Amino acid sequence: MIIRKLTSAIILASLSIALTGGNLYSQPVKIEELTPKRVKHIEDAGKKLDVSLQDIANLKSNINVLKEELKTLNTTIEKLIEGKAETEALDLVTKQKVIVEKRIKTLNEAIRVRTEIKDKAGYLAKELEVASKLTERKKRIKDEASQLPASQFKAVQKEVELLKAGLQATLSVVKEKETYLLTSKTSFDASRSKLEEEKEELYDKLKTVTGLKPSTQAESFIIDNTKRSLESEIKLKSEKVNLLLAQTELVRRNLQTAQLQRLNKQLEISVKAGIADILSIKFKNEELQRKEKEAEETKRVERERNRIAEEEKAKVEQDKEDRSKQD
Repeated sequence: MIIRKLTSAIILASLSIALTGGNLYSQPVKIEELTPKRVKHIEDAGKKLDVSLQDIANLKSNINVLKEELKTLNTTIEKLIEGKAETEALDLVTKQKVIVEKRIKTLNEAIRVRTEIKDKAGYLAKELEVASKLTERKKRIKDEASQLPASQFKAVQKEVELLKAGLQATLSVVKEKETYLLTSKTSFDASRSKLEEEKEELYDKLKTVTGLKPSTQAESFIIDNTKRSLESEIKLKSEKVNLLLAQTELVRRNLQTAQLQRLNKQLEISVKAGIADILSIKFKNEELQRKEKEAEETKRVERERNRIAEEEKAKVEQDKEDRSKQD
């Protein structure tokens, strides 16, 4: 599976960066490796993609069933009103209707959240591909640098500094999302625990109601609808628990995305810094050669000037000697 292959590439990339962290222009960027736990989360992003699609389809199907049930309940309420049924019976069916409406609302929200999770999974896959490409570039830094003139050194060095500045913003985002995940998980866990307790209470009530024996048709109607109401409410609690789990997963997926963005920026900095290191050596060597040539040229010019001066001096001396002989 492509996600697993790319994840392996990221692990290698992290190790590679750690080994080359001493480069002149990669300092003081801190490169963080992906922990086994994070790797597992990233793998899950790919493995759960198909599952999320199936979950969304199931949720839509459940909503359609509930909408049909809602129609039936509305019809029942109308008949009860027309027949001037007892308030207790009408209240029971109305309560069922309210619960079904809440369930539809909850499932719609679950679809929205799971759709976001699916989209994030796709985005994570793309980020992993970027990481894989950057890892391959790291292996070919010397080749890439050899195709650039030494004069590009300062430009590449500037790119590294700009990337470092951009990385700081990404690091802040990662920190915020890590904090938000911890806070959200605590809140979601508390809500989930409360919902589970409420479910247990509803199960106890359902057990009691199920044991009742009606003596009249009216009592039978009340007992049957009370059971349906309790069963539907139990399902509502379960659906809310599933929604909380999905919301937690979305928050976690957002953090994974930010972590991958951070890693890709670190990889890009490492690549650019590696190129800058090589170009800096080329630049310094060429500067040294240029200065040596300039120094040699200066010496040559000085020698030529001295030669001309000596020739002029010799000519003057010769002219004096010639005039002396004539006198």
